Amino acid sequence: MGRVLSLIAIVVFVWFSLMFGLFIIVKYVLELSIPLSGIVGSVLAGTIRVVAASSIAIFWLILWKKVAEFYFWRNMRKTS
Repeated sequence: MGRVLSLIAIVVFVWFSLMFGLFIIVKYVLELSIPLSGIVGSVLAGTIRVVAASSIAIFWLILWKKVAEFYFWRNMRKTS
């Protein structure tokens, strides 16, 4: 039963962190504007948005990987 609860906890944690990351992207990253006008301002704002959203996504994936590895190695110690 403990393994099932651990897996459920991982899924819930990942789901909540995904929702939080999506909220941050929608609330702050997409609202980002640069005071430069013209094509330079547009390109710069778009580039910053892509880099910020990609950074959040990569951080989320690394966090998920760390949690899954922790679960895996903890269960490997229990079985051996």
